[in-house]
Amino acid sequence: MKIGILVPLPQEMKPLTGKRIQPAHCETITTNIIACLSGVGRERTRLAAQLLISQKVELLISWGSAAGLSPKIASGDLLIPESVKVNEKLYSTYSPFNEELLKQIPGGVPVHRGPICGTGILLVSVESKKKLFENSQCLAADMESASLAELATAKNIPFSVIRTVSDPANMKLPKAVLAGLGSDGQFQVGNFLKTALMFPMEWWSIIKLVLNFKKAQKTLNIVAQLLKAKF
Repeated sequence: MKIGILVPLPQEMKPLTGKRIQPAHCETITTNIIACLSGVGRERTRLAAQLLISQKVELLISWGSAAGLSPKIASGDLLIPESVKVNEKLYSTYSPFNEELLKQIPGGVPVHRGPICGTGILLVSVESKKKLFENSQCLAADMESASLAELATAKNIPFSVIRTVSDPANMKLPKAVLAGLGSDGQFQVGNFLKTALMFPMEWWSIIKLVLNFKKAQKTLNIVAQLLKAKF
């Protein structure tokens, strides 16, 4: 099976390949795996997914980090959702792939299979995460999986989601994170650092977020190695 992996950010691409990839470009990972750096957001997701589809992939995967919505989900936890919720509609992920992958996950990695949902904006506040959880009952949210689910379903291509939690439900995102997300959908380190210096009261929150992201990246590293060995 030829697999196309959609990756929003370069930091989330690192577990798959050490190469630097330009946005909206694809890189061959193994004989049967291609990854495309999309950038954050709905439209960039659709463009990158169409690039992968043009490569004749047979399975699309939404890969990267996510915001935790359920208070039971911790940073670094692995999400292999059975469905993606878009408004009130559920799109089922590809069960045969999910089950095969789950067999390979080491016992020490917490895995959650409940629904994930899409959001058009970064969930900055604890209140926004709580509200979305109450309205959707989704375990986590990201800005790409919903768009991928819609496109894959329209094209009759199976899809799955592999995400890890970077910021849990009880964590407010620092202002520097919002400032760091550029208009091109990529993370601009310069803008991030500039804003961080303007708000020293948020430095501890930034440190916590960095540590949480490292936990998420560690989990993605584990899964990436499993994928490359299996496919």
